[in-house]
Amino acid sequence: MLQPFDSVASSLNQTMTILVIVSVLLAIVILYNLINIKVAERIRELSTIKVLGFHNNEVTLYIYRETIVLSLVGIVLGLVAGFYLHQFLIQMISPATRLLVCSLIFIYLLVNKNPPFQRAGNSL
Repeated sequence: MLQPFDSVASSLNQTMTILVIVSVLLAIVILYNLINIKVAERIRELSTIKVLGFHNNEVTLYIYRETIVLSLVGIVLGLVAGFYLHQFLIQMISPATRLLVCSLIFIYLLVNKNPPFQRAGNSL
C-alpha cells in the first residue's frame, strides 16, 4: 500500500538532491566570475599594493579575505531575507488555497494511472 508513496518520495528526494547540487555548482561559478571581475576592475589598486612592497602571497590573501568576508555577509543576509520572505509568502497563501491544492493533488492521484500505482496494483 505504501510502495507507491515510497517511490514518489524517493524520486522527489533524488530530484531535490540534483537541484541542490546544481545550485551549489551555479553558486561556485558565479563566485568565481565575480572574483575575476573584481580583480580585473581593481588591477591598478592591486598593482599599487605590490609596488608598496606586498608579496604575491599577501595580495592573494588580501583578495581571499575580502571574498570570504563578503561571502559570509551575503550568506547571512540571504538566509535572513529568505526566512522572512518564506514567512511572508506562507502568510499570503490562505488556508483555503492550501486545502484546495491538497484536494486537487489527492484527486489527481486517485484519477491518474501512474506507472508506480499500476505496478502496485499488479503486485497484489
